[in-house]
Amino acid sequence: MKNEIRERSESGLCQCSADSADDERSSEKQTGGMTPLSLRLVIDYIQENLAEELRLDTLAEVAGLSRYRFSHNFKQATGFAPHQFIVRERLERAKRMLRETDLTVLAISFAVGFSSPSRFTYIFRQQIGMTPSEYRAELQPT
Repeated sequence: MKNEIRERSESGLCQCSADSADDERSSEKQTGGMTPLSLRLVIDYIQENLAEELRLDTLAEVAGLSRYRFSHNFKQATGFAPHQFIVRERLERAKRMLRETDLTVLAISFAVGFSSPSRFTYIFRQQIGMTPSEYRAELQPT
C-alpha cells in the first residue's frame, strides 16, 4: 500500500479506495504506522478541504494520533511530510483546473488553498518549472 500511495501521489491526485473486504482488514494491517483506513481518512479529508487551511492538529485528530506521531507515521506511510503532501495535492488539483477550466489563475490559487496568488505562482514555478499562466499557455493548441 505504501508504494501504491506513493505512486498515486507522484502521478497525480491520490485516490485511496478499497473494497469492503479491504476495509475489514484495514484496521488490522499497519501501513507505516497508520492503518490503511486512517490513512485513507486523512487523505480524503485533505482532498475534500484543499481550499481551507489544513492544520496538522486537525489531520492528527482525523487519524486519531498525536501531532508528532501523525507526522512521523504519515511520512513513513506516504514518503512525504504532511505539508509536502498537501502542497503536491494542491498543485495537482491546480494543474487539472488549469487544463480543464477557464478560471483565472487568481480564482484557482484560492480554490486550491493558497493564501495569495503570488505565493501560488512562486510555489508552482518552483515545483513545476513554469508559472501557472505559462503552463496553461503550453496546453493551448497553436
